[in-house]
Amino acid sequence: MKFRIIFASIILVLIPVSIFAASLSPSVMEVSVQRGETIKQKLTVINTKTIEQTYYLDVIKFEPSGVGGTPSFIPFEEDHSGLADWIGLAFSEFVVPANSKYEIPFTISIPSEALSGGYYAAITVSQAPSDLVADNGAMVEAKTAALILLTVEGETNEKLVLLDFSKKSEWPHSRIDGLYEFRLQNQGNVHVTPTGIIKLKDFFGRTVDEFDANPSVGRVLPNSTRQFLVGSETPKNFFESAKDQMRLFAIGPMTAELSLKYGQSEQTITSNFDFWYVPWQIMVVDVVLVVAILLIYSLARKRK
Repeated sequence: MKFRIIFASIILVLIPVSIFAASLSPSVMEVSVQRGETIKQKLTVINTKTIEQTYYLDVIKFEPSGVGGTPSFIPFEEDHSGLADWIGLAFSEFVVPANSKYEIPFTISIPSEALSGGYYAAITVSQAPSDLVADNGAMVEAKTAALILLTVEGETNEKLVLLDFSKKSEWPHSRIDGLYEFRLQNQGNVHVTPTGIIKLKDFFGRTVDEFDANPSVGRVLPNSTRQFLVGSETPKNFFESAKDQMRLFAIGPMTAELSLKYGQSEQTITSNFDFWYVPWQIMVVDVVLVVAILLIYSLARKRK
């Protein structure tokens, strides 16, 4: 059985971030090409340190791992077929002066017999050559990775399936802006980036709130399932919750509506579920106010 490992020291982000090795821009590249085509690309390595740095380049494959969208990297010596084998680096070692940038040119050559669909690899930058890492039998240096998401055009299939849609917080639901969860399964052969909103409507059909369904611009790779969490879990004290509930001025049955679009043809996915919204904090405030008014009224009558 092939061995798969996740390099915990490889930092994957959507914007350049300074770490031990370097910063990369862009950190995610999406490319669409034809069979038999060779394209030229470039990657910028940024040395934010105050001393000169020597860096080393590698190319490795990655595949989906779990539902959180974290890639699982495959060691080059284990498997480098597909995109990792099609990427050609101009060099594997280079020096960047202090507080400077350096452009890394590379090519992607697509074989004429390549199948249509998605291919995925990463160019990694580290401060230790790969042969030193291999000789030591462990990761000895942090790496930064730039992900390359490549689509070979042709007989591509964009197909997302919604597995479930729910509210994560437990009953009673006293926060409209709580955490909502949905899972998408990619049954096609290319990666897709869903976009859309979650609308919250009260019993009368009034929209009381809405959220971006994919604020982190998460992608779903082929043959994988990804979980999306939307909303907030930031704790709120009693009075903050009561203030929000007063603003919404709603109670009782609510409907959460999910509306998504994806792919070049903007296919749609919709779903909804009902839940009970119980703003108990503002209810407590109302009870206290009513009791206080009754006490004041009773005292006033006694004085008369």
